[in-house]
Amino acid sequence: MLSIGRTRYNAADLTFCDAIKDSEKTNTIRDGGMIDFQHYGPLPLTPKKPITSKPRTNRPAMRSHPLFFFLVFLLVSSPPLAAEMRPIPKIKMGIPPPVVLKEIIRTKPLPANTADNTVPLVTWLTEPDERLSAAMFLRDSLDRVYTVSCPGAQLLPAAASTDFGVHTLHTPVLLIAFSSESRFIKLFLDGYAAQNQAMRRILDHLHLALNSEMDGPRQTSADPKAALLTATEKNIDYQVREAMVRYGNRIAEGRLLVAGGVIDLNNAYGHGNNQLVLININGETDPQKMRLLREVATIGAESARILGRSKPAAPSKAQQGQAKAPPKPAADK
Repeated sequence: MLSIGRTRYNAADLTFCDAIKDSEKTNTIRDGGMIDFQHYGPLPLTPKKPITSKPRTNRPAMRSHPLFFFLVFLLVSSPPLAAEMRPIPKIKMGIPPPVVLKEIIRTKPLPANTADNTVPLVTWLTEPDERLSAAMFLRDSLDRVYTVSCPGAQLLPAAASTDFGVHTLHTPVLLIAFSSESRFIKLFLDGYAAQNQAMRRILDHLHLALNSEMDGPRQTSADPKAALLTATEKNIDYQVREAMVRYGNRIAEGRLLVAGGVIDLNNAYGHGNNQLVLININGETDPQKMRLLREVATIGAESARILGRSKPAAPSKAQQGQAKAPPKPAADK
């Protein structure tokens, strides 16, 4: 309220003149809303028309809107959002870093290599996997295997390191091999939308290998292990083809051999655990034709054991029944 003499006015119903808006005259309004007329005299005040507010209409609730349930359905059923909300369990419980560092410090160094001008024999393109070692396919692998690691053993993302092994170190063999239980291939098959941007970018290249027109659409299998092994073989075949295009001149001159293989950790091929099985040599995938290659023919019958991707036949129901049936007791004479 504003009091002028004995008359009281509502501030909302008055329009003050420009003198009230002047910064020099606003200080004449004392505490309580009184105006000093002795200094400035009466000020003209124009009453405003009363403002009649319209009654507010209640807006419809959001939950009663026809699009509300449709938007909720999209948010819940969207695959990217559902994948981001999926928890990722830890593979193994963590070990305190000081324990690992202590073991590293206490480890004695390996004996030094006394040979001069040691040249590696193999450029091994593989995956980051602590279960794999070059000693699985080559004895005395120290200083003889140049290792390049990339998720999915992909040639394109690791082209610079692979080129160094082929063109600079002049290794005669480029081996593209990784585990039969590849974690990165499994991650690709299960969906990797919940991974970070760097992992998604590197796994995006696997679409070319596993969904390429040359190999046809990706096959699905009721057995997850069989589907994983099939995808692993298709990826190796694709990487071998890419290597043959990239290093075609050295292959044609006989200075390089490109081999693709699977390091069988779970005896999927029936040759034993941790066995390297070669499934592709210079683009040839037929086991019979691979044995006739000039580079393989001189090896002998030993090569037949680890060439090809044939798997042991599954036991029949009769054989499974015989295996489960207990032995019959010997008849008393």
